[in-house]
Amino acid sequence: MTGAPRSVEAPDGAAPQEQVVGIASPTWGVIGACVGGALAKAGTKTMQDACAAAVGGPGELFLAVADGASSASMGGTGARVAVAAGIEALGDIVRFRQRTRGVPVTCAAEWRDDAHVIMRCVRSYVLRVARQHRARRDDLACTLTLVYANAFVVLVTQVGDGRCAVLWDDGVWEGVTQPQRGEHAGETQFITSRGWRRDAQLLESRMLLGRADAVALLTDGCERVAFECQSFDAAHGRYASTNVPHAPFLTPNVQTLQRLLDGGDAGAPMAAARIWASFLRDGAPELPALRDEPDDKTLLLAVRRTPAPGQ
Repeated sequence: MTGAPRSVEAPDGAAPQEQVVGIASPTWGVIGACVGGALAKAGTKTMQDACAAAVGGPGELFLAVADGASSASMGGTGARVAVAAGIEALGDIVRFRQRTRGVPVTCAAEWRDDAHVIMRCVRSYVLRVARQHRARRDDLACTLTLVYANAFVVLVTQVGDGRCAVLWDDGVWEGVTQPQRGEHAGETQFITSRGWRRDAQLLESRMLLGRADAVALLTDGCERVAFECQSFDAAHGRYASTNVPHAPFLTPNVQTLQRLLDGGDAGAPMAAARIWASFLRDGAPELPALRDEPDDKTLLLAVRRTPAPGQ
């Protein structure tokens, strides 16, 4: 795989933990950023999100986002370790399946088992880093969402409360992960949790057949602008949780990224990613929710590139 090591850097004027991602391959363009929320900007907490992206063989895309638990003293370290280990483990599984079967996956049950192996590998790596720092396991607690896409399938697996949206080639957005909630308000599962490790059914994994034209992957700090998370149930007189990608936010950004990529400037993805980081950090007059969001904000946006004439 290529793209991850050389496409992640700190935005200008940002804390060292903040990142931008910009990649352009013949098939995919990716921009993304991890920026601190209002609490990080105020110095109340450190930035604890992390992200990674890479492209592999023909038409392959790998994405990862993680969110360190607010209660974890080294949650940011856990998140950065998790996205790096997650991209590597996901790539290893895909290459193994392609070498032995000729395809990255054959059925949903196989992907569930493979996703469990991937997440357990990531967990082992995070725990190893915890031991190196003489820290407790839960000091590095974080969520993790991983995505693989090619021309025929999208594979998603998740521990925690991230969100993923896919724009299919028919122009329809689909929310493909549900945030995992814990027993109490505000709780979720973490990569260091024991439940999903013991029972693969508690791990979210989705195999979706079809060609994705765009993928949005985010931590919960961006969900208020990228998803419709609640709707009013008039029949029962109450609000209900929903998981609907907010097309008026996502689609214009996809179209803008597509135009930048079509311009052919090799530096366009990273330049766009820096603008994206500033947008996520400071918001806009019509989107004060981004500026005022207390949590850290991470959003990766991957767009399938328009083939050049003759390709």
